[in-house]
Amino acid sequence: MAYNLKSGVVHAMKRAFTIVAGIICLSLVCLSCSKQQKEASAPKGETDSSTEAIPVYVENLLSGEPEAAGIKRLGTVKKIMRADVDSVLGPEAQAYLAYNLVAMASAEYEVNGVTVSTEVAQFASLEDGYGFYASLRPVGAGAGGFGTESFSWGKVRYFTCGEFVVRLAVEKEDSSHFTAQTLVGQEIDSRIPVPPTPPPFFMLFPTAQKIRLSNRYYSYDFLDLPGLDEVYSTDYLTGGDTVIFFLTMDESGWKFLKLREYGESIGDLSSSPKSFPYEGYSLAFTDPHRGRIVAGLVRGKLVGIIGYDAAKNDRLASRWVRGLK
Repeated sequence: MAYNLKSGVVHAMKRAFTIVAGIICLSLVCLSCSKQQKEASAPKGETDSSTEAIPVYVENLLSGEPEAAGIKRLGTVKKIMRADVDSVLGPEAQAYLAYNLVAMASAEYEVNGVTVSTEVAQFASLEDGYGFYASLRPVGAGAGGFGTESFSWGKVRYFTCGEFVVRLAVEKEDSSHFTAQTLVGQEIDSRIPVPPTPPPFFMLFPTAQKIRLSNRYYSYDFLDLPGLDEVYSTDYLTGGDTVIFFLTMDESGWKFLKLREYGESIGDLSSSPKSFPYEGYSLAFTDPHRGRIVAGLVRGKLVGIIGYDAAKNDRLASRWVRGLK
């Protein structure tokens, strides 16, 4: 049979194109992973251009004359930028920097002879602000009244709205001090220029058996694993035990690989139970401190359960994964 030169050339060109395309795709994946590795390994707390470029509003929320009658600001507003927070707050600074603090401001107000010490912290995003707030809030503690969510702990009240977290402290736990605290909180809340909206990803979690006010967001190092960043979680009560559901965007699969590496280091890594309809990539292992962990990829997201018990929460957990597909 005679060799067809034209057909051979076309075949060779197609083969070359396929190889080049494969190299390009591989390069893009490597670049993506390298970028994520670089971001994961960067020391937290260092000033970066992404936070420096964000307009700072904290001073505006405390400046000017209060509109509410009977409220008087004492002295000036003190502002701290991200770059200076280490030197001003010391060890306490890391808690703020771990959620991408942009700036913070503080001032004191007087209401009918009662002093209210106020602090407003601005973070890089709605998620970061909520994450910092939730890191302070005991599970189940909370009330309405201010912003998206608020809670009181002794003489201190916290609330969050958008990328802002507000702290209001008084000297005594009595009605006059709490009334003054409420009035100042309402005044600051009215100045926040964004609606009281929670992070939208929490709508992806089931409502059945959910522990009230247990939503959390981790900007960095979920499960203390570098690179497992931007993770949402919610607690559930099943069979008398608490189980944690979590999810994070993971279109490259890089976070899945980080979690898999951790499971392999423990030594009992396996695939997820058959009841979980993950899309090809899944894992299960027992963390000595957190219990059984099951996780896998669903539509570009890493979705998992901490404290998994087949007899107590398989139905709720597997239905959640199926609902995300």
